[in-house]
Amino acid sequence: MARSTKFKKLMEPGYIGSVCTRNCILKTGAHAGFHKYIDGFFPQGAMDYYESIARGGAGIVTIGAADINPPIGLVPNEGYRLDEDKYIPSVAQVADVIHKYDCPAFIQMFQMGPMHPGAMTGLTPVSSSHIPKDELPIPWFTEAKELTVPEIEALVETFVKGAERAQKAGFQGVELNGACVHLLNSFLSRDWNRRHDEYGVDSMESRAKIFTDIIRGIKQCNGDDFAIIAMINGMEYGRRVLLSRKAQKLPSYWKPQVPMPSMSGLNIISNIMMAVPTAPNFQR
Repeated sequence: MARSTKFKKLMEPGYIGSVCTRNCILKTGAHAGFHKYIDGFFPQGAMDYYESIARGGAGIVTIGAADINPPIGLVPNEGYRLDEDKYIPSVAQVADVIHKYDCPAFIQMFQMGPMHPGAMTGLTPVSSSHIPKDELPIPWFTEAKELTVPEIEALVETFVKGAERAQKAGFQGVELNGACVHLLNSFLSRDWNRRHDEYGVDSMESRAKIFTDIIRGIKQCNGDDFAIIAMINGMEYGRRVLLSRKAQKLPSYWKPQVPMPSMSGLNIISNIMMAVPTAPNFQR
């Protein structure tokens, strides 16, 4: 019987920028959620999990998000940290076990933004805009503090420093999570962004500015060979589309800095990757 070629392209090598993957099967940065982290350091059980995925043949392994902005970057004590250099050796061990199988290692980064569970932690989330409780797009969220321009600029530098530490730890790229209801999405979203300044809702360019500034800063710090995946929503809770046709312009703002913008759909249960890359290059 003739051998099936149905998934031939899926199993061919691909490229994210200059990073060559073994095939087009990507383990995204979605958190597995079944292992605890201790004092911000990466535990052995989580390390074994990512090693098993690399050993199993994934073309690229992206580990779940590092906390680069505690205590409101993630849920406190629920993730590993990369906001200080002392955490680099711990995270470097994860990159090493992934590389054992000739598999590229990426790391996800985000700031939780309006999604931070303030009712649980007693902390105030941050967002592109302050929205009164009775107007929140997701009514059970906590009211967030609106970031000032200097605070936004400081957070851009926080992302850049996190990516710099990731590169020092041996990772070849980052997945910037601007999906869900995380901070970067709060700028891209017309529901969450109510500003009228250089980061405001009035144009696609201004809504994407924080994302663009982060990308530019990472490239300037880590060099052109350090790859970036930009993850954004294709759909938002309570809304059919997030960015409409204008979302198609985002890759043109970010080229050539971001070789693979990935579209993500969001419902209240799961975050679903919508874009399927093709070989030999993940550019469509």
